[in-house]
Amino acid sequence: MFQTAFTLSLMQFARTLSLPERLQHSPLRNLALEGLRQRNVALDALFYDIKVITPEEAVYISDSLAAEGAIMIVPPSGGAAITLCETVSEFVLRGGDKVRALAVAGIGGSALGAAAFARNVADAIQGPVAVVVSGYGIADVITEAFGGLFSSAI
Repeated sequence: MFQTAFTLSLMQFARTLSLPERLQHSPLRNLALEGLRQRNVALDALFYDIKVITPEEAVYISDSLAAEGAIMIVPPSGGAAITLCETVSEFVLRGGDKVRALAVAGIGGSALGAAAFARNVADAIQGPVAVVVSGYGIADVITEAFGGLFSSAI
């Protein structure tokens, strides 16, 4: 339990430190959604085994780079660190050919939840796993739910 609380606190702290940089890119959107994104980390602790992510990895993926659509290469516990890739070509260049499985966390999954899910899969198969960050958590749940509702109604 302590490791989960520590990872949660560290992730919140790192996100707070990176806020000025994120505000430079999309100030209104980032400012409006930051409160929801901060709460996502707590939800990650409920649904994913976030204690498998090291403190260094938590800080690394907390920044704005770990955004929706990013691809991470997650090795098993005790191995190399997580590799964050913004594009498919970067994924290929940084070791995508060594990946043994692909994981996608649930709807609205944030970077921390996606990395924790992939780490559990990597530990189970004893090899690196690619994971796609599917969303920003609560910030996307409402829009994704409406999108699913309207697409199923058509």
